[in-house]
Amino acid sequence: MILLKKCARSMWENKKAYIACIVLIMMGVLINIVIGICSDVFQSAKENYYRDYRLADIFAKVNAIPASAIPDIERIEGVREVSGRYVYDARVVSDKTDKLITLRLISVDTSYEGTPINNIILTGNGFSGGFDIAADKAFQNAHGLKPGSAVRLIINRKEYELNICAYADSPEYVYAVKTATEIMPTPETFGYAFIPIENIWAFSGQTGFYNDVCIELESGVLYESVQSQLEDELKKYGLISIVRQKDQPSVAMVDMELNSISTISQVMPMLFMLMSSVVLYLMLKRIIEQERTQIGVLKAFGYRDNEIVGHYVSYGLITGLVGGILGCVYGAAVSVPYVEMFKTFFNLPTENANIPPLLLARSLGFALSSGVLGGFFGARRSLKLTPAQAMRPEAPKLVKFDLLKRLPLLKLILSSGGNMAVRTIARNKVRSAVIVLGLVFSFALMSFMGSYNLMIDYMMLNLFSKSQLYDAKISFDSPVDFEIAVGEVYNINGVSLAEGIMEVSAEIKNKHLKTGAIITGIEKNAMLYKIYDNDKALYLSPPEAGIVLSDVAAKTINAKKGDTLYISSPLLDKDAPITVTEICSQNLGQGVYMELGALNSFFNLKKTASSVVVATDNVSEINAYADTAENISFIDDKASLLKGYEDLLAPFDFLIYAMWIFSVIISFAIIFNTSAISLSERKREYATLRVLGMQVTEVGDIMAFEYWLLCGVGIIFGIPFNMLLKQLLASVFATDSFTFPSATPLTAYLTAAAGCVLAVHLSNRSAVRQIRKFEMAEVLKERD
Repeated sequence: MILLKKCARSMWENKKAYIACIVLIMMGVLINIVIGICSDVFQSAKENYYRDYRLADIFAKVNAIPASAIPDIERIEGVREVSGRYVYDARVVSDKTDKLITLRLISVDTSYEGTPINNIILTGNGFSGGFDIAADKAFQNAHGLKPGSAVRLIINRKEYELNICAYADSPEYVYAVKTATEIMPTPETFGYAFIPIENIWAFSGQTGFYNDVCIELESGVLYESVQSQLEDELKKYGLISIVRQKDQPSVAMVDMELNSISTISQVMPMLFMLMSSVVLYLMLKRIIEQERTQIGVLKAFGYRDNEIVGHYVSYGLITGLVGGILGCVYGAAVSVPYVEMFKTFFNLPTENANIPPLLLARSLGFALSSGVLGGFFGARRSLKLTPAQAMRPEAPKLVKFDLLKRLPLLKLILSSGGNMAVRTIARNKVRSAVIVLGLVFSFALMSFMGSYNLMIDYMMLNLFSKSQLYDAKISFDSPVDFEIAVGEVYNINGVSLAEGIMEVSAEIKNKHLKTGAIITGIEKNAMLYKIYDNDKALYLSPPEAGIVLSDVAAKTINAKKGDTLYISSPLLDKDAPITVTEICSQNLGQGVYMELGALNSFFNLKKTASSVVVATDNVSEINAYADTAENISFIDDKASLLKGYEDLLAPFDFLIYAMWIFSVIISFAIIFNTSAISLSERKREYATLRVLGMQVTEVGDIMAFEYWLLCGVGIIFGIPFNMLLKQLLASVFATDSFTFPSATPLTAYLTAAAGCVLAVHLSNRSAVRQIRKFEMAEVLKERD
């Protein structure tokens, strides 16, 4: 009971410092809880959704395969079921906008009994037998549609008015992007819908044929064991691409996002816990130094070492427990809007966001561990004290290094107060190091969060203003003769420049590693589509003998310049070797590049183009041309695409600013806390200066000069620490789609420096007020 009362009294006397530690622990637990709940909710929803609605294991695109050929594929050993379907990208006719809007029509067999492969969820009425479609909710919301509305589509150069009968969800479009090269869903320009197979056959004139095949494998069967047989069987029907489930665009993006969420829930809390442990260690170290006599008395009365250590560890234990409980409570409250925010990207049927018991236990374990570790390392010094040693003051430490003696010039430059500040820093290395550490952490945290929004802008800027310089991209259903494609586009009004590119879907292998990628063929002197290296800030020429990999693609398969890779594609009879000529730094997309002629030659193609990129001052003319042209699958309007990304990211601006504000609050807490601890350690020193005749402002100036020096050191070391933090997060969150840029804008550094300066200024003013309140007689009675 005595130790409990002593603990309560001591914590109350240092309540500001403990509150700061509680805030740090609470923030770490809050992040762990919020991100952990989001990860758990969406990971569980994803697994259940894929399983219950039978997401296909393999997706294959072909030119045309008769329905009668499907049983032949099912007879391949390891294949459980095969589903054929017809997929058509129709253009939406809208009076509200001149943008090209694509609605992907996917056939469904309404006569299928049971649960089909890639089963869909319909919310509303079913197919009535008329010209009904069921479209995804995001697309309907973006265009002011709902079940019962009509939508006009151009299919096979004819306009049809179809009725929307329901909202539709599919496990294949949890992350609804048009192609693998898309970064984010853009429901303003792309959506998907389901239509009875007999209707899409009637519209397209392809009755009895499919152009898309979905395959489910037997349990335990791997894709590699059936790959060659499937390719051989499908090549006769014009195999365009074959993709396993994990490489399907939606699946790959969902997995990437969920892995990132899971990682951040483990990495970020540890930073806060580590800082809280350091602050607790420093605080308890000071308390034990001040309570030497009390420790000696307790030992003299028979208290064992483990009881005394346990008493001081309880300070950290209570701090960790309070911070952990508050973090769990606030984390549970904040998790609901975060789950709703992530639903913007993930179209998953989710359940209520409950805290998993394991996550709760882990979060509280983090909190208690940080408190106990800080308390233990701060209290273990008490084990070395015998009652006799504790009864007398600690012997002054020998000064082995005097900075002013080594650098006598400082004496001439600095005033007497400045010399005192420098000597104090040199003689109290641990205390000074902890203050610098707090400033380094604060500066790095503020500069990192301050640059996050700019990092997104930087990635978009490099993509759209340095690499993809075109205004629109016209993509074809199937490759077209290069000269004919470019010549036709030049006939469109307003087109000032047109260039053909060729994109081939392939699998790139490096020893046991492999990844699916789109290899882009670019003309040697292309002006509208270039290979830009962000780090080197220069353009690379597409190689005529070899291949250029983006750093994102290279990291995926651990490839380096000069390595020999192997390309696997339905267009090749066997895997073909190719040399990596350059690794290009790009933050967005898994770019793989070759010279256009070299690519066509490599894949045994004529001079063809799968897309044409154009420079134009009138994109509406391009869209009008697409309404009547054949073989055009979709058009990317760069301005509309960029606007769509900006609109999609707009809700996250508040989140980014909120996290920056949190980082500022945490940084202020760290700086104020270390300042308060330092002031309490030096009460007697400052009181002595006051007794010797110094004014409060003069004492404050000595202390302020010391802190401004430490602040400068903290900011200097904070710059490389920020870089290290970015490199850490870049390696943690590197995905098949993007990497974080390592550069930090100057504005982020300046903002972070201003935040640290402001925090030090406010802490100095607070310290001066505390010095003014000193009771000289009482302070001078205390021991150092």
